Amino acid sequence: MNGALQRLLGGVFDYAGLFPPTQLSMPETVENFLRYRSGDEGWVVDRLVCPSSRLEELRQELTKHLIEEPVPLTVIGSTGVEWGDGLVHDAEAMTRFIERAGEQADIEAFEVRVPGCDKLEEYLHDLRSFNQVDVFCELPWGPHLPESLGLVAEQDWLGAKARTGGLDKGAFPSCDDLAAFIQQCVQLELEFKVTAGLHHPFRSDREEVGAKMHGFVNVLVAAALAQANDLSAKETAEILDCEDAEEFVFGKQSLKFRAWTADLEDVDDARALLIGIGSCSIEEPLQDLREHNL
Repeated sequence: MNGALQRLLGGVFDYAGLFPPTQLSMPETVENFLRYRSGDEGWVVDRLVCPSSRLEELRQELTKHLIEEPVPLTVIGSTGVEWGDGLVHDAEAMTRFIERAGEQADIEAFEVRVPGCDKLEEYLHDLRSFNQVDVFCELPWGPHLPESLGLVAEQDWLGAKARTGGLDKGAFPSCDDLAAFIQQCVQLELEFKVTAGLHHPFRSDREEVGAKMHGFVNVLVAAALAQANDLSAKETAEILDCEDAEEFVFGKQSLKFRAWTADLEDVDDARALLIGIGSCSIEEPLQDLREHNL
């Protein structure tokens, strides 16, 4: 693999095997993660993703394995409960896990979906108690998003998270919406993550969801080129909407899409902002890359 693409993909995936659509058991998920980390896939894998409600189950499963290095974790906050109650539960679960897990695992990040944006300043204040780790708040899509990202960017300890897909057509944001999110995060120098519906390298029609899915290569290249060329949201959307893999050219020292280029420094700067992609599969993205001779 050449330099630019390898720099884009290095440690980019947080493994979320516990979540749909794969929704594996805890033993399967832990076994997969440990195998990925020590195998040929290790260079693209970063953290293991676990909901706060299953941290004790994870701890017990880890005791069944020889853990040579602590497993890096991203904890997903509670959903479907009252905001304050959920945060209390999350904090208590994380504290218990840290006390009992010893050197088996390290909680490195906490991600949670805010209930809405009408009380966003209050919600962000509540999240400050988690800032011993990397914190990312998932914002709902809508016209309020630009203002909300501005508020998040004012907190120097906080990042943003966007949901880019799901199990049905309605879960996928448009290219314009996703482009605006990426472009604004780059402009604000705001760390961000994306998750869901990014199993394939390039944008494509998928029968399983009845919609076009975003491509993880599209997203990464869009971030790098927006960073390097000060692209507008409209220009960034062109990259996200492209289904032709031949339009994306990767070299040892740079990448190119149509008239726009980014060198390795630009790629590194973009990846310093786009922290990672949550994916329930690691093998599927890599297999697709092989099929595209990448």
